[in-house]
Amino acid sequence: MCGDFLNYLNYEFLEEFKQLDKLCRELYGESVDNKLGVTMYIDDMERNTYRGRNKIADWDSKLRRLKRVRNLRNEIAHSTSQSYECGQADIDFVCEFYHLILDRKDPLALINYRQSQYGYSSQSKTYNSNSQTYQRQQYQPQPVGCATFLTLALIITVCFALIVF
Repeated sequence: MCGDFLNYLNYEFLEEFKQLDKLCRELYGESVDNKLGVTMYIDDMERNTYRGRNKIADWDSKLRRLKRVRNLRNEIAHSTSQSYECGQADIDFVCEFYHLILDRKDPLALINYRQSQYGYSSQSKTYNSNSQTYQRQQYQPQPVGCATFLTLALIITVCFALIVF
């Protein structure tokens, strides 16, 4: 009886993980080396750890949990024995993270949103997932305009003139 329940949890976990992975693949596209979508998300988080750690309070814990569920998925999917078991907390985390991405409240979306508040403009890409529309923001720095450049040049010139004379 207990074994059946654990098998059910493992099955439920794999199904939820599959949905999260599919969503991440839709965000990043198919990987050249056939990586899991979750792995691509993790790689993106690792590339942005310095910014994320400073701006998002639970950045490290989310990254650790994502790595844990990805590794757990690999162990369950590739193991011939029933030795790897997930818990309800793992299933809940995968579901929660899936919804964070859909709601654009996931760690990467949050650092990109905060970046947009400080002089970055956004271009959105739209992705469809199970008849739901998801928009992923991609941020590009705004170019400095000619007026801004001239204003800065004038300020520097005035400061230099005050120092020299």
